[in-house]
Amino acid sequence: MGVANPFVTAGQWFKGNLHTHTTESDGACSPAENIRWHEQHGYDFVSITDHNRITDPAQFCDPRILTLLGTELSLGVTKGGGPSHLVACGLPADFQAPPPDSLTPQEGIDLVSSRGAACFVAHPHWSWMTMEELGELTGCAGIEVYNTGCDRENRTGLAEPYWDDLLRRGRPVWGFATDDSHWRTPDYGGGWIMVKAPKRSPGVILEAIKTGHFYASCGPAIQDITLEGQLLRVSCSPARSIYWSEGTRGGSVHARGEELLEGAEFEVDARNYLRIQVVDGAGRWAWSNPFFLTSVARMV
Repeated sequence: MGVANPFVTAGQWFKGNLHTHTTESDGACSPAENIRWHEQHGYDFVSITDHNRITDPAQFCDPRILTLLGTELSLGVTKGGGPSHLVACGLPADFQAPPPDSLTPQEGIDLVSSRGAACFVAHPHWSWMTMEELGELTGCAGIEVYNTGCDRENRTGLAEPYWDDLLRRGRPVWGFATDDSHWRTPDYGGGWIMVKAPKRSPGVILEAIKTGHFYASCGPAIQDITLEGQLLRVSCSPARSIYWSEGTRGGSVHARGEELLEGAEFEVDARNYLRIQVVDGAGRWAWSNPFFLTSVARMV
């Protein structure tokens, strides 16, 4: 594989949510309530990303959960007419968010990246982004491939076509699943990432996110992925279907009857990249990050 495979690197898996809001911006629960909910539901880390500000949760922290300082920046209007938002995690405590809509999306990416953050484009489908404007952005870790709040609001939370468009262009970007929870509707606990890292500390988790050592999920667990020549092997929690994908190319295996799958093997013929998708019996998805092949591997 063209990049390090998190499934065969040393470390542990840590569950995290990188997009959630509190009463410090437009959320309905306090920072303390937010952190408490994540700790009680098995999360290892969380980033509170209130709009255009830093909410420092240090005084509310339970030692059992790690917090990364973050924000969601408003960066004008997309070409489709929706609001352009950027999520940044791992910012320093002295970060001063610019006034809403005072920067372009690229200027926002450059700003938070210069302060060491990992950033990703929020809900491109909900924001009515065009493929062209998304493709013009550089320097961000990836995009939200799934956003719980947008999905439950109006079914605009899924953004796989945007992701594949970037990957086909040779852009090594990661796919994030998040909640974007505001806590007025059941928009929490629906999307997260599983990060593989040697330990749970801010710098180590942040570096693993930047390098794509995670997978995104709404429920299923991806346990292992190996590629030997053209033989791809996947193991996972019980699944209804397992796919490998390279945009419109790929393959799939589906369970028969009531007996679910615990893995699959594929003879792959991917030319540039491949990624894995798993769907469980409840229709919930998990997505691996892409593995880059041939010339694309030299870009990461």
